Amino acid sequence: MYKNLLVPLDGTSLSASNTTQAVQLAKALGARISFFHAIPNFGATDEGALWRHLDTSVFTEQSVGDSRAILAKAAADAAAQGVACSLHAEVADRPAEAIMDAVKTLGCDLIVMASRGERGMRGWLHGSQTERVLRATHTPLLITRVQTNEPLSNAEQAIGLIRDEHRSMAVVINGMRDLARLARESGNTPDIASLQRMLQYVHDFPEKLHHPKEEQHLHVRLLQRHPQSRKIIDELEAQHQAEYAGIGRVSHAIDDCAAQRSGALERLIDELNAYAEAAWAHMGLEESTLLPLARQHLLAEDWREIAQAFQDNNDPRFGELSGEAFRRLFTRITHLLPNKPTGN
Repeated sequence: MYKNLLVPLDGTSLSASNTTQAVQLAKALGARISFFHAIPNFGATDEGALWRHLDTSVFTEQSVGDSRAILAKAAADAAAQGVACSLHAEVADRPAEAIMDAVKTLGCDLIVMASRGERGMRGWLHGSQTERVLRATHTPLLITRVQTNEPLSNAEQAIGLIRDEHRSMAVVINGMRDLARLARESGNTPDIASLQRMLQYVHDFPEKLHHPKEEQHLHVRLLQRHPQSRKIIDELEAQHQAEYAGIGRVSHAIDDCAAQRSGALERLIDELNAYAEAAWAHMGLEESTLLPLARQHLLAEDWREIAQAFQDNNDPRFGELSGEAFRRLFTRITHLLPNKPTGN
């Protein structure tokens, strides 16, 4: 049976859907996943050549781009299901060839991909990276979805966006715990600047964007269609408030570390662990209970509204705190994380 699945990533909704299915498959098989992202060659562009001379740090960050963010969220998806994984990235302008090289290098025995395709099987077999891999590889290839034959529904898009935001928060929370743990192991003061940037994300993103959209769209619609969901929604919204209090305690602990107060690092680790456990429990309850209820009771028009709310990057109610701003912040944060993907 298959033991090591290669799952290529490109950061799209279709790729995220494929990742979810690949994780479920790996869990059922008792297999591990090698996530792979082919990074466009920024250095070969005119802009890349300019930044290489102007500022090497900017050049390095732009070269990696969203790769670390894409890989980190996939790893969080696997971790949520207890599936072992490794992360790999390579600069490559020919993704299909890079995928086939990764299969050999990483010893993978199954490739799991989705295809955008065109209508019908004949159209699907032309003009896509999936088609190029299919024609050239001798490794078994599982196509989880052909998008134009089976486009993502509004419900799938909305749930995918909610899960994706959960994974983003999980990545940042784990990053904070890793920074604190590494500081204890090395006997050094933790990286306060990085912790504060991560704290800004886990404070602002849920409170200003993620939770309000859940409460004002998903929760309201579900209560209209299924009033019996009141108890679980009240519990989830109470957990939102508890999370804000937990973030406040983490903030005070970071301030104590910055001031080098006695025992501050241990307090920070304790507060981060408590906050993380509460966050995992909350996201788990939402994904295992609330979202299935919503799938059962909401109508297509409800999902269309919810999907639009989570896709809206510039909601005027949040001023400058747009989804796009948070995505940029998240991408910058992933460059601070201590665990980095390997290259092929």
